[in-house]
Amino acid sequence: MSTLAIWLVRLVVALHVLIGLAEIFAGRRLIKTKFGFPASSTVELDITARIAANAGLYNLFVAIVAFWALSRVERDMAFIVLILCFVIVAGVFGAVTLRKPAVFVLQSIPATMAVLAIWTW
Repeated sequence: MSTLAIWLVRLVVALHVLIGLAEIFAGRRLIKTKFGFPASSTVELDITARIAANAGLYNLFVAIVAFWALSRVERDMAFIVLILCFVIVAGVFGAVTLRKPAVFVLQSIPATMAVLAIWTW
């Protein structure tokens, strides 16, 4: 695996740690500011924030597994590519369902670059 590919996978790991922590600890604030949630519906906001925290935990799991796969002596390229493909699909799905292209840019593009770097070098 090339140095570029390793650094791109590390970037994906770092992004997912940040996304996961933001969803877990700042979910309520993010939902209000980024998704225009009405301030009058606090019950729905609380429920949505708990769902975001759950999604954040999944993002942390993706980061942990990708970091673990990358740090092993015998790196399993197919496994790392599989994890990155999950990230790509999650980014596309998030961008479509949330109608936020930034989700695609933040998740799918770095993961796609990492896959391309793994395959080409």
